[in-house]
Amino acid sequence: MVWHMLKLMVLACRCGMAKTLSGQLRQHRLIFVLLRIIDLGFSYQRARYLHQLPDWLHRLGAGYVKLGQMLATREDIIGTAMAGRLARLHDNVMPPCPARMKPWLNRISEQTGLIFTPNPIAAGSVAVVYKARLPDGTCLAVKLLRPDIKAELIRNLRLIKQTYRFAQWLFPKQQIIQLDQALEQFGQIIDQECDLRIEADNMARFAQSIRTQPDMISPVVHWEYTNRDMLTMSYHDGYQITDITRLKQSGHDPAYLVQTLTQLYFQHIFIDGWFHGDPHPGNILIDPEGRMVFLDFGLTGQLDHTARRFLLSVMIAIKHRQTALLIRLHKLAGMIPDSTNMTALTAAIDQVFMHSASDDKSDDIFSQIKAVFHIANRFGIRVAPSWPVLHKTLIMLDGLIHKMAPDGYSEKTIADWFTDYLLRDMNAAFVPLSMVPVFIEWDQATDHVLLNMWENSNFQQNKAA
Repeated sequence: MVWHMLKLMVLACRCGMAKTLSGQLRQHRLIFVLLRIIDLGFSYQRARYLHQLPDWLHRLGAGYVKLGQMLATREDIIGTAMAGRLARLHDNVMPPCPARMKPWLNRISEQTGLIFTPNPIAAGSVAVVYKARLPDGTCLAVKLLRPDIKAELIRNLRLIKQTYRFAQWLFPKQQIIQLDQALEQFGQIIDQECDLRIEADNMARFAQSIRTQPDMISPVVHWEYTNRDMLTMSYHDGYQITDITRLKQSGHDPAYLVQTLTQLYFQHIFIDGWFHGDPHPGNILIDPEGRMVFLDFGLTGQLDHTARRFLLSVMIAIKHRQTALLIRLHKLAGMIPDSTNMTALTAAIDQVFMHSASDDKSDDIFSQIKAVFHIANRFGIRVAPSWPVLHKTLIMLDGLIHKMAPDGYSEKTIADWFTDYLLRDMNAAFVPLSMVPVFIEWDQATDHVLLNMWENSNFQQNKAA
C-alpha cells in the first residue's frame, strides 16, 4: 500500500502538484522552498509526462482510469487543460490481455453457442465489446466486464481515498483539488458500472423513448444472453454521424440531422429529464438505411423537475449575462455559503460576462459556463450535482453540431437551438406565456420572470400530459 501511495505522489509531483502547493504556501518560507526544490527535481520532461498521463493511469489500474474519466468532466475542479488531457481516456482505453479473456470467451461459447471474433471491437475502463454471431449467422455485439474488475475498482478506490486523506492531513488548510464529491460519486457507481443489466435497462428505456422516431434506432437487447457480467445486443454497422462526405454521398441532409438531434436532446433533457450522456461521434452512427444509431448507455443523466427548471434558468441567465439573476438563483438553491463576499463574487461574474461581450465568441455559452465553474470553485460555491454530466453532454452535442453544420449553421450553438424550441413551444404547457418578453426583449422584468419559472410548480410539464 505504501509503495502505491508513493507512486501516486510521484505522479502528482511529475504533473506539477508541488509547484501548485508552493504557490499557496509562500508565507511558510521553509515549506515553500522545499516544495520548489521538489518541483524542480520532478520538472524534467514534465510536458512529456503530462501528455502521457492517461497511459500512466492505465498502468495504475482501472480505478484510476475511471476516476480520470470522471474528472475529465469536471473542469470546475481540475481546470480546462487537465480535463482536456484526461478526456482521451474516454476513447483510448487499452483492451485487456487476450490471454486473460480467451478462457472466458471459450466458456461463454460453450454455454451459449456464440462465436466470438478474436479481438474486441471496442474497449472501456470497465468492459470490452466483441463482435459475435449465433449459429444461424445473426451478428451480435457482446459487452463483457473485464476480469475481476469490481474487486480491482474497490481496491483502487480504497488506495485513492487513503492517499487523498494523507494529502489533506499534510496540507489541512489548502484547497488544491477537492475530490470528496468525485470520490463519493465514484464509490456510488461501482455497483452500477459492474452490473451490465443496468445498461441494458437504459438501452431499453431509450428505445422506448424514440419508438415514434423513424429516423432513430438503438440496439435491441438480447435478454437471454444478458446478465450481470454480459450484455448482448443487436449489432449495427454504420459510419460516424460527423462523416460529412459519406453523409452527402448517401444523400442525407446534415441540416435535417442537426435539427432532429437537437430536438431529441431538448425533449429528453428539459421535458423527460433523462438523456444519453455520452453523444460523441463514435456513439452515434448512420446505418445503411440512413437512421441514427445510438450506442453505449453506460453514462446517462437524470434531472428531476426542480433541477430541470433550475438548470434551464441558469443557462438562460448565463446566455444573457444576467449576474444578479445567476446569483439569486444559486442563493435560493442554497448553493452559496453565507460567508461569501457577494461584492467580490458579483465583480468576478461581471468580469466574465464583460469579457465575453467584447470577444468574438460573445455567444459561446459554454465558454461562459466554464468560467462560471472556475468562479464557483474559487468562492466555495457548490455546483449543482446534475451540472457536470449535463454540461459535458451539451459540450459534446455542440461539438457534433459544429462538425455537421453546413454553411449557414456554423454559428448556431446548441443553446441557440434550445432557445428556438422554447419560442416554438411557447403556447404549449412547457413554459408560461410570460416567457415571451424574455426572448423578444431582455429587460428588467427578466429576473422576476425566471425566478417565477423556477418556483412555479407547473413550469415543467410533459407535453404529452
